[in-house]
Amino acid sequence: GQPPMTAPAAAAAGGGLPVYFGRCFGFLHRPEPSSARGRGVVLCSPDGYETLCVYRPWRRFARALAASGLPTLRFDYPGCGDAPEADEDPERVRAWLDGIHDAVAFLREQTGVTEVALVGLRFGALLAAVAAQEMAASGQPVAAVTLLAPPVSGEAFYKELRVLAMMARTKPAPGSAEPKSLQAAGFYYTPCTLGAIRALAPVQAATPPAPRMLIVDRADGGGAALADTFRSKGAAVETMGFDGYSVLMRDAAVSDYPEADLSRVIDWLCRDAPQTAAPSSTPSPAIRETAAVPGGRESAVFTGETGLFGILTEPETPSAGGAAFLMLNTGANHHIGTNRLSVMIARRLVREGVTVLRVDLRGLGESPSAPDRPDRTI
Repeated sequence: GQPPMTAPAAAAAGGGLPVYFGRCFGFLHRPEPSSARGRGVVLCSPDGYETLCVYRPWRRFARALAASGLPTLRFDYPGCGDAPEADEDPERVRAWLDGIHDAVAFLREQTGVTEVALVGLRFGALLAAVAAQEMAASGQPVAAVTLLAPPVSGEAFYKELRVLAMMARTKPAPGSAEPKSLQAAGFYYTPCTLGAIRALAPVQAATPPAPRMLIVDRADGGGAALADTFRSKGAAVETMGFDGYSVLMRDAAVSDYPEADLSRVIDWLCRDAPQTAAPSSTPSPAIRETAAVPGGRESAVFTGETGLFGILTEPETPSAGGAAFLMLNTGANHHIGTNRLSVMIARRLVREGVTVLRVDLRGLGESPSAPDRPDRTI
């Protein structure tokens, strides 16, 4: 077989450099040095099933931002995607907000940007707004925040989760108590997580998330009300329509990139951006290449000349005979599998001493496109 492609080589080919930081896993997209600006972007992904839907377009968005000169970091929150931990762990919402704080700090350390903008999609927009308010309160504000199809509150998002959960089971009897936990499209939310989600209310804070904001929403969404509220708190807020929302938020096999909408977002993020990053007298901290999981460790790998991407889970104590397991994509979903099942299986097997490689086929997840067929077709 072909020798593995190095991570830097794969990043240079456009996929981004895989990185572990804090309790998160992500991809750092660096612009060409000659075009790099002093404003970086942290992408705050949606949650649960919607993350599966938009994964490939979200990757393309990160690449487009970097191509416009904006260093960009996209990442998995703790207990989500390829990040360590699990959705049953306590204090998930706090962990997700802390993940955004860590992502901003990591982007600054690695790229030297003088400004950071947060871009959040759906539930990620809600998290981005709250995290930005926390950073402003701590004296480390972000320069701008973009909210894509944001829920108006955590309570509103919780109601959406309840509807999604009800679609997979019998309708509850009238007057029945609210569920203490939920499984929405296969993703599990503990009572602790649901309570913390419902408490998210950025509109109730005294200050806006950032001095400059962009809200991109559907005509029937709550973006206009959010814009009015944040303007009343002193933010300069612009709004745009999200005409491509319906083609983006579909199953991974048919989700499409809303080029016109996201091109306008990129233009807005580039506006008045500092032309260069601040020079640093100290080298960037070394990037972690592995993460500990119970019974072993995980690392990102690229295989062969084509650079197929995978996550390798290796046991601390290999089983007799060196058992290994190869996991491929489920439909057009990326390498975490439907409902993150591939991650859970890999981490269960590694505790038994089994090595597991979860890999993306051509045109899926993080792997490059196949020249003879469209992306996300298998």
